[in-house]
Amino acid sequence: MFAIWLNGKLYLRAEDELVQKLEDLGCTQFTSIDFNKRFILLDYYQLTERILADNKALRNLIYLSIIQVKTTGLIRNWLKLID
Repeated sequence: MFAIWLNGKLYLRAEDELVQKLEDLGCTQFTSIDFNKRFILLDYYQLTERILADNKALRNLIYLSIIQVKTTGLIRNWLKLID
């Protein structure tokens, strides 16, 4: 899953360089206080209103997140095959 819409906020999944990019743009990491203390999403970042209003930036960030999710899934599946 590359994104979650929760309580009127969009959270985008990110790792490594994408985390740094999102933080540079003012995005903050999901915290359990935002929803429920039992519900934790460590790799998700809340997109700012500025990003949500910029279709090009939003599209690019979503694309990068999807690529990361696909790549991570492929690597995990490959590792299972050689295990």
